[in-house]
Amino acid sequence: MNTFDVVRAAAGGMAVVPEKQAGEIVGGISVKTLRNLRAEGKELLPTIEIGGRRYVCISDIAEFIDRRRPKSIPVASSTPTLQADPPPRRVGRPKKSELRKAMDLPNRAGR
Repeated sequence: MNTFDVVRAAAGGMAVVPEKQAGEIVGGISVKTLRNLRAEGKELLPTIEIGGRRYVCISDIAEFIDRRRPKSIPVASSTPTLQADPPPRRVGRPKKSELRKAMDLPNRAGR
């Protein structure tokens, strides 16, 4: 089953769907958001005006979903690698010797 078949099933077999239903199919985008984006010139889904109402073709919805989908999903390795947790920081200001160690400076303990 490809994306177009899934969208057609969600649209109830219709070729065009109202803008509100298109936003629900895509993933819960409200009509207000779609209208605001269209007013700003950043239209997510191309619309058709029929009888004063805005409709979206289901093929445009399927193309939009396919453009957003990542091409390949990385597969996690079967054996997870565990990293040792760093020792907890002590409370308060660090000692000068701890700062020198962190900055790779020589120890000045032999004064």
